Amino acid sequence: MANKTAWVASSLSLCTASLVAGGEDETAWGAGAEGYQPLAPDWEKKQVAKEVLYQYLNPISSVTEGKLAVHKKKPIRYEVKPGDTLYAIGLRYGVDSEKLLEYNRIENPRRLQPGQKVKIPVELERIRVKEEQTLTEVAEDNEVSVTALKEANPDLSLADAPYVGQVLVIPREFDPPEEKPSSAKGQVKLAADSSTEAETGFRWPVTGQITSKYGSRHSDMHTGIDIWNQAEENAVIQTARPGKVVRAGWAGGYGNLVVVEHQGGWSTYYAHMSRITVSTGQSVTGDDALGYMGSTGNSTGVHLHFEVRRNDRPIDPLTVLP
Repeated sequence: MANKTAWVASSLSLCTASLVAGGEDETAWGAGAEGYQPLAPDWEKKQVAKEVLYQYLNPISSVTEGKLAVHKKKPIRYEVKPGDTLYAIGLRYGVDSEKLLEYNRIENPRRLQPGQKVKIPVELERIRVKEEQTLTEVAEDNEVSVTALKEANPDLSLADAPYVGQVLVIPREFDPPEEKPSSAKGQVKLAADSSTEAETGFRWPVTGQITSKYGSRHSDMHTGIDIWNQAEENAVIQTARPGKVVRAGWAGGYGNLVVVEHQGGWSTYYAHMSRITVSTGQSVTGDDALGYMGSTGNSTGVHLHFEVRRNDRPIDPLTVLP
């Protein structure tokens, strides 16, 4: 590090000395706002000094041209800030808000919450700034907005214009690959199969995606599975097996909870519901709605916490569901 600092200081000193020794009759021409105009005699030496200092402060600028096009087809994860809208986030990165809506499976864009993570389908490519290029020209040449450039390159806010040779990250939108349906261990069956029963007589209480599985989680035991549906609080929860409601109401960390007792020592738990539409003592079948998905109790977001118990001992629901 000391050697590098000395080298930079020496280079800058040489450039400075050259400026002092330069002759008055040295004249160069450069493009300006009003056509080609004479440049100061020391323009070239000043440019060398600037680039030497920049390469010292920003080592990545020494990357060879052949290694600049580094693609990372991995979405950026943006943390929502107070006052953010999906439209503004999309505008910032040059991505249509409708694509963000679909890509992130956001049912209602008005429900964005500060701290929420939004995936933005852009890939990052590095380019080097050419001589005389302004930030606007860089943006136009690469078909991105100036705003998107500044978001991807926070250091740009520290200077009025990019340096010659500066390496900038260019965010380029890409079409995310279509998600293939995963196995039943990670994805709830489609609505067309929601009425299918396993040999045990159980079926899915709601269609959607499993966001948390049964088992150890954060040093605790997660005694069920969490299921998310894009309809969220409009998603109807049905009993996973005919039985009798033995509990319907508030239950601390479970929030609004319904417990259904079935034959053979089986019981099922439906937690965090926004609304309950059954009452204790009521008999229910697979066609009866127990309530609606919600986020009551100790919940980090709208979903259904679903438990299956045998003789009051929780088991993995995926072992009995179709």
